[in-house]
Amino acid sequence: MVRHNQMDLRGLAALVGKIDALLASEDGRDVESLDLFGLSHFLQRRGESQRAHSACTQAIDLGLPKEYDQQARRELALLARRRGEHEKAAALWHELVKDERNGAHACEQLGVYYERRKKDFERALEFAKLGLAKVRRSRALFLERHGARGGVRMEHRLAARVARLQARIELKNRTGPTLLPESRCPIPSARKLPA
Repeated sequence: MVRHNQMDLRGLAALVGKIDALLASEDGRDVESLDLFGLSHFLQRRGESQRAHSACTQAIDLGLPKEYDQQARRELALLARRRGEHEKAAALWHELVKDERNGAHACEQLGVYYERRKKDFERALEFAKLGLAKVRRSRALFLERHGARGGVRMEHRLAARVARLQARIELKNRTGPTLLPESRCPIPSARKLPA
């Protein structure tokens, strides 16, 4: 047991040394992409979102394996959204729509973006429906393979968004441009009041 603890401490010391070297590296040379991606998670937990964004971007630029690349793009989109850079986040979500793991989440985020930021309810509805279809398809596959429930909350959120958007679009189409109706009661004429 003592030997095992010694190995843990040595491994921890090596990890701290590696993180320290990554933090000290300004230009990113001699750094592997997966190390930078891991560093971005570390920085994010420390509350250093700007440095986390920079490390994650560098990791993508250096070339991450596909499964990590998609995950890194998702992290970048979340960081951009938190910083209020909604256009950048939307561009990254558009890249992730076709991804098997992140596609439903990307569709949900695009539905939110188009509904709240662009006020384009039709486009928001398209993404909400696409996300709902993706989540249902992946749940069916997951149930088939594992016999457990997965993605239930997201399915409920997307179904509620679809229903809300359909209602908003229907209301918008029914009312159309609203003009105030002409007044049916005559406007009282200005009469002189007795003095």
